[in-house]
Amino acid sequence: MSAGIAHEINQPLTAMRALSRNGLLLLEKGRNASVAENLQSIDAMVERMTGITRQLKSFARKAEAAHAPASLLQAIGGARLLLEHRIKAEGIDVRVEVSEALLLRCEANRLEQVLVNLLGNAMDAMNDAAVKRLSISAKLMTGSAGKRALVQITDTGPGIAPDLAARLFEPFFTTKPAGQGLGLGLVISSKIIHEFGGSLRAIAIEAELGGGMMFEFDLEVSKEDGPHV
Repeated sequence: MSAGIAHEINQPLTAMRALSRNGLLLLEKGRNASVAENLQSIDAMVERMTGITRQLKSFARKAEAAHAPASLLQAIGGARLLLEHRIKAEGIDVRVEVSEALLLRCEANRLEQVLVNLLGNAMDAMNDAAVKRLSISAKLMTGSAGKRALVQITDTGPGIAPDLAARLFEPFFTTKPAGQGLGLGLVISSKIIHEFGGSLRAIAIEAELGGGMMFEFDLEVSKEDGPHV
């Protein structure tokens, strides 16, 4: 549990440190408006960590809003906020193809946690890539289980060898250098998606199609989203 908590809180802490240091430089240059924006971002991240720690108090029971309607696009926006400093610094081209009307039956804060983990992993994979493109899309599927959304996150990194891909969801397994990952992000994300009634999968993209990795999961679409999706 301690390792999991450390993993979930480390990302906003890293972002806050970068924003704070950048804020000091902006303050010296008299760019007060930009400093105010940084402070607003830091405040949002503190609220995010408050939400994470609040979950610990109800660790032994399921969240009451576990299957409430949650906007996928808003969750993506929240995840991007936490990672925006990296997106800009590393020149990552983020492309989002998700309907504003799409609501999923899950809990928004935990969905955002999943997205932060998956987007962060994708950016790590593209560290040395010539083209850094991160794509997020969602498409509807209708079957015997009702209407579901397939959410796909694709990167242009080098991908991963088949023998290692089979171990991606093992606790504490990581392909990152020592000290840069606990090997828990995908385990935590898979567990959350499973609790929401879906499954998280890793798919290697063939070289002739551009290479890279795609992580996808499916969740039930809320009936409250109306006919616009």
